[in-house]
Amino acid sequence: LDRPNITVYGPTDPGLIGGYGKNQVECRSTSMSLADLPAQTVFQNLNLEIITNKLTSEIR
Repeated sequence: LDRPNITVYGPTDPGLIGGYGKNQVECRSTSMSLADLPAQTVFQNLNLEIITNKLTSEIR
């Protein structure tokens, strides 16, 4: 669908249950626990994706 998607993973393997297509961003915990994935990291990825897609959509 070519839609931006940010997925958050703890112990789940993104290869098994991941997004497909362009503009997919994976936020993964290094320890395999969501408790160790700071919300700030997810928020930063979200902001980057918004900025990137806004800029690329203006170019189209």
